[in-house]
Amino acid sequence: GDSWIYFLLTEQAATNLYRIDVKGNKELLIKGEQVVFEYSPAVGGNVAYGLADPSSPGDIYIWEQGESSCLTDINPWLRDHWLGTPEMYWFDAGQGEKVHAWLMKPPGFDEKRKYPLVLYVHCSMFSWDFNHEFQSLANAGYLVAYFNEIGTTAGYGQAWTVASEGDQGGRNYEQTMVGVDELIARGYVDEKRMGVTGGSCGGFMTNWIVGHTDRFAAAVAQRSIVNHLSKVGTADNGPEGTRNETGEDPWSNLEQVWRRSPVAYAEDMHTPLLIVHSDEDHRCPLEQAEQLFAVLRWMGREVELVIFEGENHGLSRGGRPGNRIERLRRISGWFDKHLGTKPSEE
Repeated sequence: GDSWIYFLLTEQAATNLYRIDVKGNKELLIKGEQVVFEYSPAVGGNVAYGLADPSSPGDIYIWEQGESSCLTDINPWLRDHWLGTPEMYWFDAGQGEKVHAWLMKPPGFDEKRKYPLVLYVHCSMFSWDFNHEFQSLANAGYLVAYFNEIGTTAGYGQAWTVASEGDQGGRNYEQTMVGVDELIARGYVDEKRMGVTGGSCGGFMTNWIVGHTDRFAAAVAQRSIVNHLSKVGTADNGPEGTRNETGEDPWSNLEQVWRRSPVAYAEDMHTPLLIVHSDEDHRCPLEQAEQLFAVLRWMGREVELVIFEGENHGLSRGGRPGNRIERLRRISGWFDKHLGTKPSEE
């Protein structure tokens, strides 16, 4: 049999392929600004693997004797379409912290003009993977920005990953706002036409952001966390999910769990908000979306709720094709309504 053990390792948003032998000798096989998403080794040392990057949803490759070659051309039609190339950079977030970030610019970008911005947020990770949502919005005319702020799981060390536990909406929110300020300072972001969106914990961050600032002209909360008090007993990740996010259990510190729930700040939410959710989402149950929608409607705020029947937490990547298209249409339509897509003159 083969004496090698193969494994994937995420390092600064890239997923690389390694192997190690029984003596502990490690070898890096595939590395770059890309994502190895699957692999299948054979006796003798050859490895077939799947590889994606910002310009390709993925192809199958084979690694043989130190050389890689591509075996497939799964999406040739993409070569007939404009694809944005994310520009990678790091920004100084203060306190000696550097944040890994990306910006995708629209077709025909002119730095002398000002463009609407869509900020994607999360509490997990962005990567060097292909992202059809970013491409869709950039193609429509938006600057698309995304950051791997503190708390990310994308390979910046364990200390960086666990630093946000019990502090969601704390330092990660502060770093995100510093990143937005840095983009505005470049001169080509129209700060009156900025939108924010994210899913799951990114949905939490979207809700949190619009409860703490009015600087965004529109927001889309996707499959989001709204109220940790009710989520603790209804979500499929159990009470430990709430404890990791808030640092407490509701039965031991009710006030702390409430103050870490975006709905606690609903009175301060004035940003037009689209809430997108699925009725079979067990990670962030539908009642989360319904709570925020009901509260904001009661307060007379501009809010819409779109529920996808028969879909789950993975709608954006694994839902029915028609529903995935409709989801993108709803998101882009909301931003178009409130931000527009055309650049403005200086």
